[in-house]
Amino acid sequence: MNSDLAIETQGLTKRFGGHVAVDGLSITVPRGAVAGFVGPNGAGKTTTMGMLLGLVGRSSGSGHVLGESLSDPSRYLGRVGASVEHPAFYAGLSGRENLRLLATVGGHDAAQVPALLDLVGLGDRGEDRFGRYSMGMKQRLAVAAALLGDPELLILDEPTNGLDPVAIHEMRRLIGTLAEDGRTIFVSSHQLSELEQTCDWLVVIDHGALLFEGPTTEFGAREVSITLVPQHLEDLGRLERVVCTDGRHAVERDDCRVKVTCAEEQFRVIAAEANRAAADEGIVLVELRSDRMSLEERYLEMVNGAAR
Repeated sequence: MNSDLAIETQGLTKRFGGHVAVDGLSITVPRGAVAGFVGPNGAGKTTTMGMLLGLVGRSSGSGHVLGESLSDPSRYLGRVGASVEHPAFYAGLSGRENLRLLATVGGHDAAQVPALLDLVGLGDRGEDRFGRYSMGMKQRLAVAAALLGDPELLILDEPTNGLDPVAIHEMRRLIGTLAEDGRTIFVSSHQLSELEQTCDWLVVIDHGALLFEGPTTEFGAREVSITLVPQHLEDLGRLERVVCTDGRHAVERDDCRVKVTCAEEQFRVIAAEANRAAADEGIVLVELRSDRMSLEERYLEMVNGAAR
């Protein structure tokens, strides 16, 4: 057990008959992190969250949440807020009434309800019936419900699922706001693009197994390609010969361009050297650009590679 971690698991496994939903999963989430839990649909994210919350029994493995063992969820669940799968509220009650009811049942102070509605952007819609809420409003009310009791750890399962682009943007902004007060947020999605703007820690899984874990800045391509396009295509041969002549970097050529591949931290120097070499040779460039693999592209490459 590490006191600096909000979540840690060792060999966490869940089998449903002959199907292995979570396969020896060992992960860590630092306290205070906004952690994205990423994987395709069916990767085992919801099952993992269910085990962390004591809703799904483990087949094997161990772990801790907020320093307490998974074997006794009652020791930590009072400090955890969660929204797993679809929000469940009474359609005929208002958003405010639903939250007050949940606060009463959970033994929380109902006086916090107005502030929570304001926090999730529903302050002026609290008296509206839940059944009239849009999907985005329903998801934000679910986040408000998870915040009852001011939890140290917030677990959100696919909070942007089924939302339109505007609602997705609002949810991203809400998650960013919630992160400002230092609580740990563990949020799942099957689309990395929904998380990369707000998360500083990533856990990527597929088929219940870990593919990547670490800071968001360490996820993605380590290489950059620099593309050079000459004004005159007959200069391609000379351009290929004069760029990166020391052989340190891969140089490719096709019918209209030369491409140099280098480490990300070197691309500015290499691009400047290539541009200078072309100019010294009298080659006019009409295009010089760098291309990095996006986090989403890296994620898809990683998942597709694991599937093969």
